Amino acid sequence: MEWRIILPVLCLIGFLHVPVNAADPSNSTNSSVAFEFNIVFFINDTFIDSYFNMTNNVTIALKSSIISQVSPLFTSIKNFLSFDILQFRNGSIGVDGKLYFNGTDSKPSISNLTQILNSGNFSFTILTNLTKIVEVTSTAAPAVTSVTVSVSQNTASQNTTVQTPAKVARINLVFRILQNYKDIYADLNNAETKQLSDTITAGCSGFYKKRFSNFFRMLIRKFTQGSIVADSVLEFDTTNSTSPNVTEVTKAFTDAVANGTLNVTVDVTSINATDITNSDTNVTANTSVTTTITTTTLAVPTAASIASYNVTFKMSGNFTNDLSNLTSPAATSLSNSIIAQFNAVLGTINGYRRTFIWRFRSGSIIVDGGLEYNKASSPTAAVLAKLLADSVRNGAISLPIDPTSIIVTDSTGATANKSPVLASMLTAFWMTLASLLLSAAMH
Repeated sequence: MEWRIILPVLCLIGFLHVPVNAADPSNSTNSSVAFEFNIVFFINDTFIDSYFNMTNNVTIALKSSIISQVSPLFTSIKNFLSFDILQFRNGSIGVDGKLYFNGTDSKPSISNLTQILNSGNFSFTILTNLTKIVEVTSTAAPAVTSVTVSVSQNTASQNTTVQTPAKVARINLVFRILQNYKDIYADLNNAETKQLSDTITAGCSGFYKKRFSNFFRMLIRKFTQGSIVADSVLEFDTTNSTSPNVTEVTKAFTDAVANGTLNVTVDVTSINATDITNSDTNVTANTSVTTTITTTTLAVPTAASIASYNVTFKMSGNFTNDLSNLTSPAATSLSNSIIAQFNAVLGTINGYRRTFIWRFRSGSIIVDGGLEYNKASSPTAAVLAKLLADSVRNGAISLPIDPTSIIVTDSTGATANKSPVLASMLTAFWMTLASLLLSAAMH
């Protein structure tokens, strides 16, 4: 190509405006994040364990597919920067993400953001009644006392200096998250553990600050197995006011779980709050204090050592819309009743770990859940289906479950259904077949 053609083309390129990708903050001419929102929504599809691992190829493909479909919707908002997915969680497929906006336009409203997502046309189905969007706000801490918190976990340690009020009340809050535990959660310095910790503290800090004006911060001390037990400390500024009591703190947390404010699913029966103001480190003005939190390494089962089963069954009763929301009081109460009775029965087989419920459906009430055993001593799906059906019939499980509807499926796809009608039909079929073969042989 001659230079007389190349030169005009180069000049033209120099004058052309090439738009940046609005979904990538690093490409934006004004990429400073002014507004940030936590976004949680649920996709009506089956969750698989691979989705817990954000580096898994299947998970990466799912994340890419969702982002590519969701992000274009928000480009209708002028100052939209990006949408990102932090993690997936069980029930059906829970998506925890972030929406970022710069300051070139006004802050978008939560109602508008919710409407944009729920009205989207995707290749997947969103459970629109479960969509939650919460603005992330940062609260500046009063500069009174410098406190260094040293967290010692295995061989890793992290020191951060924060400004703490002159007088602080501390309440130890422990609760169970209905999610599979991973070994990496024992290391508070792990990137994925930090992400889980940040998700919890961001959600809790938001509603505690609204409920108690003197709320200062929430610290995660450790995660332990069963499902995920979070051990945390809530701090309240008591310099000029009093601290809420453990009853008030517990109720605020329970209310947040019930109305879906949290980005994680919590077993409300596991919530325990204890005032540790006098037993923990005492912080006074103009004093530098070092608090060391030490945890013990526990030998916990890994995903590879756990045998997982899907369980589905039908209960008599009227399905109500609030059962679609697993954090509603009705769904929580029913889940806890099922889990308590299943624990008593399934725990008779060695290696039992837990039962969890991830969905209620209509017709009358269809329950979808999961069972877990240690793989080394795991029973077959047929054994579990028979145990559950027999327990319903003999009254060990008093719930109005149709024993013929119980279906248990293991991780290989092997399915067992303990329906006496089906068993009778199969028995009759084989007897008839055997009779015909015998007759043929005799003739």
